[in-house]
Amino acid sequence: MAGAQAVDSERQKHQQQTLSELSTRVNAAQTNLKQTQAKLTATEMQLQTLKQALKTDRHNASQLKTQLAALDEQKLADEADQLQNDYIDQLQTLTTLHNQKQFLEKNQQRATSASQQANQRLRELQTERAQQEAKLNTAKQQLRTQQQQFDELQASCQQLKEQHQKRQQQIDQLNEQWLSALEVSQQAKARLKSLQELAQNYTGFYQGTKAVLKAADQLTGIIGPVAEILNVPAKYTKAVEAAIGAQQQHVVVSDETAGKAAIRYLTKHQLGRSTFLPLNKLKITYVAENVLAKCQQAPGFLGVAADLVQVSETRLKPVADHLLGNVIFAADLDHAVTLANLIHHRYRIITLAGEVISTSGAMSGGKDKREHHGILSQRQELTKLQANIAQMTSQLAAKQTELKQLKTVQAKADPSDYQDQLNVLNETRQQAENQVKLLSDRVASIKKQIATHQAQWGLDQDGEDFAGQLKHNQQDTATAEQKLAALKAQMTTLKQQQDQRSDSVQKLSAQYQDQRAVVTTKSVQVKQLGKETTEQAQRVKTLEDEIETLQKRIDTLNTAQSQTGESTQTHEAL
Repeated sequence: MAGAQAVDSERQKHQQQTLSELSTRVNAAQTNLKQTQAKLTATEMQLQTLKQALKTDRHNASQLKTQLAALDEQKLADEADQLQNDYIDQLQTLTTLHNQKQFLEKNQQRATSASQQANQRLRELQTERAQQEAKLNTAKQQLRTQQQQFDELQASCQQLKEQHQKRQQQIDQLNEQWLSALEVSQQAKARLKSLQELAQNYTGFYQGTKAVLKAADQLTGIIGPVAEILNVPAKYTKAVEAAIGAQQQHVVVSDETAGKAAIRYLTKHQLGRSTFLPLNKLKITYVAENVLAKCQQAPGFLGVAADLVQVSETRLKPVADHLLGNVIFAADLDHAVTLANLIHHRYRIITLAGEVISTSGAMSGGKDKREHHGILSQRQELTKLQANIAQMTSQLAAKQTELKQLKTVQAKADPSDYQDQLNVLNETRQQAENQVKLLSDRVASIKKQIATHQAQWGLDQDGEDFAGQLKHNQQDTATAEQKLAALKAQMTTLKQQQDQRSDSVQKLSAQYQDQRAVVTTKSVQVKQLGKETTEQAQRVKTLEDEIETLQKRIDTLNTAQSQTGESTQTHEAL
């Protein structure tokens, strides 16, 4: 235990000595850092002051340079040379004007006689020009008239062509519509023929019913099937078919005797079975008045079925009353249910969609994916097709008549009839254009002769002659003499300026060189101070890093020393 305590004591002593050394180094580094930072601040301030002074010196040097450039002696020399050249040019101009004056004076008399002859020829040309221009104006007026006639006829021809083209489009469109309508009509006729063949062959009827109807000529008292006796409006077809169902194929006969004969015929020839309705024995069904009164007050009530259909003959009305006299039609299923409850299911209620509410309360309805058409539907389709075909035939005839009329008008209104007139007018118009061109060329030729004549003899509309030119020459001469005197005065003034500027240039040049030397010296100083600033900033950074490192070591030793002290206390306790 004593040895451990000695080791801890020695360690603490060593750590304390190291801490003392590190603290001394930190204090020295911090002192050095403050001194360096102070130097850096002073250097930066000195650098900023020097930069500002350098900026001012450079500005002063620039101003001196500008002033020196303004007093450039070479510029003055160039100006003097230019004035000298202008002076020589003006002397030459003055000489030329003197020569021109002599020439004009010599030729003035000689030109007088020729000028009179030229004036005479000019008047002749001007007279001829006036005559040709009058002819040209007349020809242009004729051309405008013919052009107007040509344009009007051409517009009429164009309008006729457009009408002809539009009418042809109408003909083509009508013809296409007629062909399309004809195709629809033919399809409808084909469907009608098919339905008629089905009706003639009693297709869809039971075997027994079909056999009786085909043998109607051999039997007596056969009136026809129920489906052919009832005339049902299209909106009630589904309801009637739902109401009577297979009863559509029952055969109406005049009496019981006729019914028996028909049954014996089927039995004898084994042609099947059928149901017969003797007209004189049919039981009439009806809806009680009190019930009917209730229904008439209810929404959705359409009427008693027997009252909503027609029969082919008045005497056959009992057939409708027998089959449909006690059947009520309703607008839809909801209204049908309401009516059935209202009358306590005393009569069948059938909707326009063919849904049935029986007296027993049973409800039937629905729809197959593929709708099946009953005999009544086929018969209605046959009737509707007959009416449609009649209407389409009438419309086809009307369109054919309209098409024929348009073709007749189209044949009569031929644009080529106007083309011959247009060609004649065009030829006349071209002749007028040629005449205008000839006259225009003649007038242009005369004008050119007049211009050439005036240019050759110096004649113009103002009657300018040699006297005017001489006067102009005198004015130009006076102007040239004035310019010459002005140039001479400028040359004298410039010479004086050159003498005065020579001294100023020397003084400014010396000042400029001195200022440039100051700028150069301060630029070097700025560069040196900038370098010193950078070095001092780097020194500050190095000292800060050193202080941080030493401080970390001190913190580490303090921690270690605390741990050593705790260890020593532990050993002493033991």
